[in-house]
Amino acid sequence: MVKITKHNGFTLVEMLVSMVILSSVIVIATQAYRQFIVNSERFSTKYRSVLADTQKRELVFERLDQTILYIANKRDLFGNSTQSIYWQGYQNSLLSVTKISLQNPNKAAVFKLYQNEGELIYCEKVIDSWLPQIGKEPEGLCDYSLSILSNLESVQFSYFGWKDAFQKMEGMNAKYFNNFSAKKTWFKRYDSIEAELLPEWIALDITYSDSSKDRWMFLIKYQDPLRYRLLNGRNEV
Repeated sequence: MVKITKHNGFTLVEMLVSMVILSSVIVIATQAYRQFIVNSERFSTKYRSVLADTQKRELVFERLDQTILYIANKRDLFGNSTQSIYWQGYQNSLLSVTKISLQNPNKAAVFKLYQNEGELIYCEKVIDSWLPQIGKEPEGLCDYSLSILSNLESVQFSYFGWKDAFQKMEGMNAKYFNNFSAKKTWFKRYDSIEAELLPEWIALDITYSDSSKDRWMFLIKYQDPLRYRLLNGRNEV
C-alpha cells in the first residue's frame, strides 16, 4: 500500500500563478501612482495659473473701483489752458485715473484698459513729478502692464449715465420741464471733455475664442465730494 504524504505549502504552479498576480498588481499600482502624480502636477499647475489670473483680475477690479473724478489741464493751439475731467471711454479702451496705483498704493495713477491681440491689458503710470494733460496719453504709460485675460475674440466697452452735465441737471429737475424726456442710457463712447461728467457704470462684454461670453460691470465711485456737488447739483454726498 502506497502512503500519500499531504503537503501544506504551495505547489510550483500555485507559486508561479501567485507571482504573476502579484507582479500584475504591482504594475497596475505603479501605473496608477504615476498617473496620480502626473494629474496632481497638472492640477497644481493649472490651479496656480488660475489663482494668479484671479489675483490679477481682483487687483485691476480694485483699480477700477477707485476711479476718481480727476480734473486736468487742457491747452489749445494758442497755449490757453482750460480744465476738464480726465476720462476717455471708447468702445475698445478706457483711459482714466485711479486713486490707488498698483505700483505704489500711496499714489494715484493714470491707467489704460484695452484689448490687444487677444488679450485684455491693464497699463498704468504713477502720478508723481508730472501731471496728466487732457487728450494725451502719458509717455511710457505701458512700461508697466498686466495681461488680465487671454484667448479673447473681442472686448466691447460701454458706459451708462447721462449724456452730459446739462442733461443731468435737467433730468434732476424734470418735474419743472413739461417736455423733458431724456434718460440715462448706455453709450459706446463717453468723453468727459464733452460730457463734463463721469459715467455711473462701465460694462465689459467679453467674447472668448471658444465663443463663450461674459460681462463685467463696475460702479464708478466719485471720490471728490466738492466737485461731485458742483457737477451734479447736490447739496449732500
